[in-house]
Amino acid sequence: MQPHGDIQLELQGNILIIIPKGPFNIEGAIIAVAKYKDSIEQKNLTKWYRLDIWDEDSMGTPEALEHSIEVFNWSQRHGCMATAIVVSNTIQSGIARKIIPQPMAVCYDKSVALNWLEEQRASEG
Repeated sequence: MQPHGDIQLELQGNILIIIPKGPFNIEGAIIAVAKYKDSIEQKNLTKWYRLDIWDEDSMGTPEALEHSIEVFNWSQRHGCMATAIVVSNTIQSGIARKIIPQPMAVCYDKSVALNWLEEQRASEG
């Protein structure tokens, strides 16, 4: 099957910004996860924070969501100290709360999410 979905990655200081594009199927999720992991490993990040910005189309099949759960857990094992997700609707909010390990925040506004991440950084010294 043709892969659906992609991610855009941008590093700002020690905050990795992830912007998923479109709905994901399993094939698209596998490609996006590989791209994400390669990016973390190439940047040699050891202590970092994650900001996801989900638009209305940022959803996935149940199989694709399984890969999302795995990548959030992988992130924690590879230095991610906290994750903030900017969602577009209550369905995404519920999914995010279910699949993302702590510490995490679900927000509807990017500036609120960034402020929360800054608080996490400050509390860790």
